[in-house]
Amino acid sequence: DNVVGSPFTEKYIRHGEAMEVEVGRGSNKGVVKGYHNLSTGKARTPWYKLPQLKPTTIFLSEFYSARFLSLFSDRPLLADHLFELVYPDSPSSERALRLYLNSTVHFLMLELWTRRMGGGVLHPLTVDYKSLPVPDLDLLSPSLEGIVFGDRPTLDYSEEVKQEDRRRLDLAVLRGLGFSEADAGAILDELYQEYLEVVRDRLIKAGRSLAERVEEGGFSDVD
Repeated sequence: DNVVGSPFTEKYIRHGEAMEVEVGRGSNKGVVKGYHNLSTGKARTPWYKLPQLKPTTIFLSEFYSARFLSLFSDRPLLADHLFELVYPDSPSSERALRLYLNSTVHFLMLELWTRRMGGGVLHPLTVDYKSLPVPDLDLLSPSLEGIVFGDRPTLDYSEEVKQEDRRRLDLAVLRGLGFSEADAGAILDELYQEYLEVVRDRLIKAGRSLAERVEEGGFSDVD
């Protein structure tokens, strides 16, 4: 096939076609000559052409341990397979979506709805993210007016729930879900306790001892 690009690009592609690739599983298990003969290569025409991905400003991680955050950018970017690219329905809903995806409500949903890997890693896949319930962002947006979040380093889950900016964000999300100001405050404390418990459960079952977590400060109570 004709290769469009510089001579260096063509050289790189031909090198890939001549490589001997060791496959550890599947129908092609063994040594395969050329990346174009792998199942992933055969699925693309031409094999070296990447899909036409659309840049976005919101990214969800494929792995979580004891620190939770959803990433966002001020300008559209692309990311590799370790992140899910999220496309808001409309520009008006983008800010509310960014904030909601960094709320403890969302992170608790991740713990309850997605799968766990060995080593205590939470491993949500595309299908898991698509199954997660998300509130009506048009109803949520008014409660999030004036909320500022994301201008500091993200802390361990047990320290995050002590931060004032997080509490303001989570209270705003609960109000947007229909709870009164008084009810949201009471519910938030219960939500934090449940959130701490499910994350602790995952980490302990992964083999990290109670003593290790106490030493790291991961078992302190919510103030």
